[in-house]
Amino acid sequence: MAKPTINRDQLRSRLQKRLGNGYTLDANAELLIYLDYIIFMRQLSQEVYNNAITETSKTSKLVNVKESHINKAKLNLLRKFRG
Repeated sequence: MAKPTINRDQLRSRLQKRLGNGYTLDANAELLIYLDYIIFMRQLSQEVYNNAITETSKTSKLVNVKESHINKAKLNLLRKFRG
């Protein structure tokens, strides 16, 4: 299955629509926003995995990720990324 891709012009136009007519984006702003998104998602997945590992038993090699792990990690990371 092919990954859906989006080019920079499409991303820039979507961001510009979200901002509205009174705002403009600097050069390469869409790249910075995209990189922040990627960093956030990577840290979210790592923290969810860590939360799931701490709650699983030591004998089981399977890690079960629950909704509570995701919500806990999401709240912690949103506080960090509030910036």
